[in-house]
Amino acid sequence: MNETAKTTRLQSWTLFPSMRKKLQSSILILGIVAALSISTLAQNTIYVDHAVIGLNDGSNWANAYSNLQSALTTAVAGNEIWVAQGTYQPASPGGLPESTFQLKSEVALYGGFAGTEMQRSQRNPAINTTTLTADLNGDDGAAWSSMADNVYHIVTVDGLPNAVL
Repeated sequence: MNETAKTTRLQSWTLFPSMRKKLQSSILILGIVAALSISTLAQNTIYVDHAVIGLNDGSNWANAYSNLQSALTTAVAGNEIWVAQGTYQPASPGGLPESTFQLKSEVALYGGFAGTEMQRSQRNPAINTTTLTADLNGDDGAAWSSMADNVYHIVTVDGLPNAVL
């Protein structure tokens, strides 16, 4: 390689140091945006399973929220809440009769999961029954003999044009 070629190559690289910085910054920004996008996609599903003892953060089945109310509180538009088989009350025993599962706009709520599924299509509501109940103390029985502790409305969807249950 002759001296002119070496000089030209060196000059072209050194003539644009600000451009090099901009390119490095752009690559860094693209990497951050991609990482955030992947993180956002992973957080679109919030998991609920009353029988799981994990981090209770809803991030996956092993760390599912133990109650549906927590999932509804943290959900934002675009989220899906997957609820494992079992019975869920809108409040703890002795809670207020005004308690309710208030759905949010553009947040989908699905039951019928065993607690191992990776896709919504894998759920089986006929086998994995998910029940939302008004009976806070779990004492109604077959004859509905003790309903004084029950909430007035189990689920509320007032004013939500895009609620999915």
